Amino acid sequence: MKGEQISIVIVFPGNPLQALIRRTARELQHVQGRAADRLWRERMRFLQSELTRKGIVGAEMQAEIDQFALDVHGELQRLTWDEWHAAHRPGGDAA
Repeated sequence: MKGEQISIVIVFPGNPLQALIRRTARELQHVQGRAADRLWRERMRFLQSELTRKGIVGAEMQAEIDQFALDVHGELQRLTWDEWHAAHRPGGDAA
């Protein structure tokens, strides 16, 4: 076994809605007002229908929807920070 390299992959449970969260945040970055409201309502209807299809209702559905909203908000913050960071490129020469 000398000289062999062993790779270990640790899989963490992820959010199955991650792609929808990221796509929603990216799209919301580029719309405002009624267009943003319309996009948000469309995503909420989609999410509700998916949760209903999976048998998730009531308080559990509301918890999932609330978490989705928090996750989209967090992704919007991350995207905004990434854009700011790319524009300002902090960390250069301190002198």
